[in-house]
Amino acid sequence: MDDTGRRYHTACTGPAAGTVQKHSDDAEIILFGACFCPFVQRVWSACEFFGLPYKVDKTLFHLDPYKKPEALLNISPKGLVPAVILNNYDPPRSLNDSTVILEYLEDLAKERSGKSLMPPLSDPYARALVRLQADQAARTVSAFYKFLQSQSTTDQIDAGKTFLQTIEATAELLERTERQTSGSPNKALGLWQEGGELGWLDVLLGPWLFRATNVLKHYRGFEIRSAKVSAWIQRIIEDKHFAATCSDEQLYVDSYERYAFNRPNTSQVADAINSGRALP
Repeated sequence: MDDTGRRYHTACTGPAAGTVQKHSDDAEIILFGACFCPFVQRVWSACEFFGLPYKVDKTLFHLDPYKKPEALLNISPKGLVPAVILNNYDPPRSLNDSTVILEYLEDLAKERSGKSLMPPLSDPYARALVRLQADQAARTVSAFYKFLQSQSTTDQIDAGKTFLQTIEATAELLERTERQTSGSPNKALGLWQEGGELGWLDVLLGPWLFRATNVLKHYRGFEIRSAKVSAWIQRIIEDKHFAATCSDEQLYVDSYERYAFNRPNTSQVADAINSGRALP
């Protein structure tokens, strides 16, 4: 496979484009993002799940993240997305970093509607297990980029094994959670449990599991070997809140070609992986 020079997209397609249209009116939360970014999809799918009033300004959301507008730099000094403006404060306030924004949205939704991605406060052990899942998710995210950016056949094989091992370790944690917690729906399991609803790990890791089914499959021939994990990923992709934030497959294949061939100056994330640093 050759590098065809495909560029990243700057506008959503498919269901995500329809969701942008539905959230074009002024609201207390304004979301800055990029259509192909999995860190953005974390926050976006959570907004959909919580049902919080948010606006996707098409000018801002469809920004070119590598030509950072001043409006973004004012709220995210490194120019990284996602970022949000919170208009329910006077003057408005802002946040950046996907996990920080997720925690804010979780607290806000819990206060307003009782909706939550996490197990209840009354079950601290289940909440601790979800934090272990989240810690493992961070390793999986790094392994995803390492696999995608590896260039030699040997490096790709090694990185692919590592990525698969991180997914297997995640599945082991979910099976432990299955044994040691209960509830219907069990928020500690999220969509791992058939008939469950979107949970913290689904939102935190789902965007990369989704991209494993299109980007990694296209560029690295990657396939999930576990039927149970495959079923979990499919439930995430089909969840109405997550699906509403997904573009058509071609958008991801095009936008991630620069990662697959490890082009210079691809992104701050790519630079961090190449240098062995933590993700920005």
